[in-house]
Amino acid sequence: MNAFAKFTTLAILGSALTACGGNNISSGGAGQGPSTEAELLARTIDYLTLIDRPDALGPDALGPSGAITVASASGTASFTGVGLVAVNFDLISETGDAVLMGDAQIDVDFGNGDVDGSITNLFGVDLGENIDEYSGSIDISGGSIGGADHNDISADYVGTISGNDDTIVLSGQMFGTLLGNNSVKAIDMADFGTGTFNGSGASTLVGIVVEAD
Repeated sequence: MNAFAKFTTLAILGSALTACGGNNISSGGAGQGPSTEAELLARTIDYLTLIDRPDALGPDALGPSGAITVASASGTASFTGVGLVAVNFDLISETGDAVLMGDAQIDVDFGNGDVDGSITNLFGVDLGENIDEYSGSIDISGGSIGGADHNDISADYVGTISGNDDTIVLSGQMFGTLLGNNSVKAIDMADFGTGTFNGSGASTLVGIVVEAD
């Protein structure tokens, strides 16, 4: 995933949450909230740490997985981390109709290349910096491993999420890279695609950064 997009998304959320203090969020997604803005700010900081960790470990520890590492991977491995969603996101003005993050979890079957998981517990801000927890989830499935580069990975995604009186419909295919040698330690995937925002066409970013459990 584009590093600037990742950190800008987190910075927008961190700034909005810091400015608002500790009020309760008025509505929560299924199975969550209402959370306080302080609680959501703490989650934002945790996500930032997770996203930064692959770079902090350095290229020797967590560079793209080599051919031997990928070929020797077998069975199913679970990965957890952060999912990012942005709708009509402008990197220059650092605004968007929705800038969200949540929990990402995937299982990867290295035998047949299948990827299965989801992005859940999403929260974020709209263009007016209104903060909300979003109901719904993004399902991740299908996929492949390998291809032109042995460390490539892809997966399909689809979902409908709602919050801040907005409805966002997403579908597409994320592409990314297996990271780590001796074993696959992390996965970074993203898609700069299209979806709908309140029924109108929209540009979207959907991505995940996850680490092996």
